[in-house]
Amino acid sequence: MTGRPRGTSRTPASRPRRLAGQGGTGTVTRAPRIEEPRAEEPHAERRPGLFAGSRITRVLVTTVVVLVVLTAAMALYLVVTDDEPSAAATPPVEGAIAVPEDRPILLPWADAQRAAAAAAEAATTIVTTSWQQYDEKVEEATALMTPSFAEEFRATKDEVRAGVVDGKVDVDARVVAQSVVRANTSEVQALVFLNQYTTRDGGETTYSPYRALVTVVNTDAGWLVSDLQTR
Repeated sequence: MTGRPRGTSRTPASRPRRLAGQGGTGTVTRAPRIEEPRAEEPHAERRPGLFAGSRITRVLVTTVVVLVVLTAAMALYLVVTDDEPSAAATPPVEGAIAVPEDRPILLPWADAQRAAAAAAEAATTIVTTSWQQYDEKVEEATALMTPSFAEEFRATKDEVRAGVVDGKVDVDARVVAQSVVRANTSEVQALVFLNQYTTRDGGETTYSPYRALVTVVNTDAGWLVSDLQTR
């Protein structure tokens, strides 16, 4: 039985196409193969180095120079301040306690006021005297003083003792006001305003205003007078 030939699943190969200009020979010339460009593999993005670029270099050099200059200036300042005493720590006048010129009171105000009150009370006792109780008044006054100032006070009172006793002089003092002038943690200067009343031989009493710059120091026994200057 004759039938159609069984078809196959293969697709018939196409004939090679003749290129223009080719002869009709049996030699088949294939077209040149065109290579498709390969996709480049992704690479990590390169970042410039720390010192890359002239601008960055100039900035870094400038910063280093500024730091060197500042360091040298600070070193010079420390040398000068160590060699020369600070003007702020120097007493502005003779006999004044050491405090900064722009901040004369270093204590809390309440503490400074208590010290000024102690100075005023001590000044009243020191100024007051009586020809009948002269020695007792001296002892009361020196009990409120530092040992060195008490020694100076006794020497002064010994010199005027005869005049007070022989002249029957009584001196009374009353505080009018007081104010803190300078104060640090160990010393306080207070300006004390007093009214002084002087009576001689039981006669007429004279009155005179009295000012005293009183310096007190902080001790275990409280604020003691280390100096008293009349004004």
